[in-house]
Amino acid sequence: MYSTACTVTADISQVSPKRLRNPRNGLIYYETEYDVILLFGLTELKAQIAWKENGVEKRSPAQVVYEQD
Repeated sequence: MYSTACTVTADISQVSPKRLRNPRNGLIYYETEYDVILLFGLTELKAQIAWKENGVEKRSPAQVVYEQD
């Protein structure tokens, strides 16, 4: 099994949620869609989030938080 090496955190307040309606009960809900980008360098790991806004990809930094042993 795999162990957790780190956690990626990001502020997604810039990502606009989609307003959707549940076809079964008619209730409205919101969905936020984004990708987590991991950049592997020689000595460090960096992270970003990416999302589409009007067909254009936008990116924002994310933080890599390492687990304490």
